[in-house]
Amino acid sequence: MNTELASMINRIQAIETPKGFRIEAVLESGEVEVIKQNSTRKPTMVQLYSIGVNGNFRGDGLGNNFTFSKSIDSYYKGCHLKSFLVS
Repeated sequence: MNTELASMINRIQAIETPKGFRIEAVLESGEVEVIKQNSTRKPTMVQLYSIGVNGNFRGDGLGNNFTFSKSIDSYYKGCHLKSFLVS
């Protein structure tokens, strides 16, 4: 993943579901990609990295490159691309 793709992400949103929240990345084109199917809590911020850092994510989507925390992981600091507030 490169910074060009990171700039294509317009916002991160949390959609309330019966089991909690579904976390989605909304691209500039209007396309929506689910980055976390089911979360018991609504995250305040998410961090985007250039490498896969989310070992719990299944598949090849964007969700593999996100962590759901307020701070940048010091271990992956050199791979950090962007921080997003969750709306």
